[in-house]
Amino acid sequence: MPMTSTIPDDARLPAGETAPRPLPQPITRFTAHGVAQVPDIELKSNGRQRALALTALAGGGAYVLWRASATLSPAVMLAGVSFLLLEVWSLISLAGTTLQAWHLNAVPIPEPAAATELSVTVLIPTDDESPDVLLPVLVAATRMRLASEVVVLDDGRRQWLVGMCDELGIEYRARETREGGWAGNVNAALASLTCDVIVVLGADQVAKPDLIGHVLPYFEDPRLGLVHIASDAVNEHSSDTIGRRESPLARLDFEERILARGRNRWNAAYWAAGPAALRMSAIQAIGGVATVTHGQRIRTSIRLHADGWRSVHHGEPLVRGRSDRGGMSFEAGVRSQTRDHVAALFCESSLWRLGSMQRAAYISALTASADRWRLVGYLALPVLMLVLVGPPASSHVATFTVLATATLVLRQVALRAMGRGWAPRWRSATTSVVRLAAGLGRASLAILVIAAVLLLAALLVVPGHWMISGSLPHAETTFGIWASLWAATGLMLVVRAVARHARVGGPSERRRAPRIDVEGHVFLDGVRVHVLDLSLGGARLLCYGVVPPIDSYCAMTFTDPNRRLAVVTGTVVAVSDRPHGREARIALEPDQTYVLGAILVDALDR
Repeated sequence: MPMTSTIPDDARLPAGETAPRPLPQPITRFTAHGVAQVPDIELKSNGRQRALALTALAGGGAYVLWRASATLSPAVMLAGVSFLLLEVWSLISLAGTTLQAWHLNAVPIPEPAAATELSVTVLIPTDDESPDVLLPVLVAATRMRLASEVVVLDDGRRQWLVGMCDELGIEYRARETREGGWAGNVNAALASLTCDVIVVLGADQVAKPDLIGHVLPYFEDPRLGLVHIASDAVNEHSSDTIGRRESPLARLDFEERILARGRNRWNAAYWAAGPAALRMSAIQAIGGVATVTHGQRIRTSIRLHADGWRSVHHGEPLVRGRSDRGGMSFEAGVRSQTRDHVAALFCESSLWRLGSMQRAAYISALTASADRWRLVGYLALPVLMLVLVGPPASSHVATFTVLATATLVLRQVALRAMGRGWAPRWRSATTSVVRLAAGLGRASLAILVIAAVLLLAALLVVPGHWMISGSLPHAETTFGIWASLWAATGLMLVVRAVARHARVGGPSERRRAPRIDVEGHVFLDGVRVHVLDLSLGGARLLCYGVVPPIDSYCAMTFTDPNRRLAVVTGTVVAVSDRPHGREARIALEPDQTYVLGAILVDALDR
């Protein structure tokens, strides 16, 4: 029953009116972090980026040769060789990044197609996702232009999904077994499809209406078999990103915006976690999607390339997905990605049938997961070597200290230049530590162990301690001070990682409804309020007048995408003070999801 509210009379609707005046403003601007784009001019491959990359490679190569010839001796062999191998690894990684980011416009983004003679089927494999997650995906799929049909492939065999698909006019399919996971689910559908192109969407990926029009022009190349499509996340803060409101950017952006696009130059774009469009004849020629245990998408891409098909990465995000905020699902995702890369690298024999540059681009991308270990080596080795065996150089220690630091700085400058605004900066090392610990399985425990080791090492090498007591006779003053500062930097990064993981930890939201930051206004019990964010399950509203009390029943009036009034009801679950009003959290009733799904999809499309 609607409650009797204490809202002042002058804030209510005039007597006799059945709709708010003026009409509620549509939710018009999607403000989650994934929208901002670096201008195209910053993505051009110009001489400055290449010159910096080549300078960093040449300087790094000269430094490594000097280290091997002038600073090693039997007295420091263990420490010297260990750190030298780490530096060689860093140089090889920079070479791989340069290879991938050398030319970003080898395959220019074409103008979208307005019409086509090709038939396109959209496939959405699903298993255990909730209605709140699936509904925006399915509503968006029905609005995709140029789609011949949309098919939901349900391995969960859920009756409520049958009804949802029937309401939306989507074909529903369920198979008898779950063999092969999602890849087997797609392969089971391929046998009965007669289309020219299939688009495979994840069950939490909300597609833009013009997605198909953007990717179809690539298929004018008769040898093109795969288009991988970049995606963005609708939640701003997650364990996987630093966030674009801070100056440093996450490595995820560097991969999606730069490296994946640069691999087009070497015909090495592969199907990662995002959606993909595939030519039916190509996927049928290799026997369908790879139904291996790990790395189904990547290994499917490798097999397409080995069979002579081409691929391309479309760098403009055409879907909105979700990035985990924390919890076990995030850890599982990191481990799964690492296993996928290792399986593709060591278990996919087709990789060695590719061309040399194509294979080099693949290997560089697949070994990127190991970069987190290199970071830990850089943070811990100098201090541990100083404590246990002395500096990694038998002579020219001061020169070594200066050159090692200069080489590292030059490498970071080159990476930033090649990133064209998307490269990871120094604070993204925090994310690397979080992802490393997550890959070990118990993120909190692993991070604390790493922090304890670095803290112990830092305490052992405080310059005043060893200079007064002489307890570290092998250390020279220059290297000792450098190692102490280095340990302090590493400790700061780890402390940030612990704090960050604690802040975003908790249950994963991967299986929950997307909560989207939007702008616009609605009427709450007839009073105009500002929308902060919205999901299928609830809303956060900024109220400037009297707010209904907690546990009260309320009604919100929206304008739907067709400019018609839509009323949804719910319960006030929390009220808090804000600098410019009061924030109300509304839990919406579950039988209103269709109108909310349309509103959310409309917000994402804008």
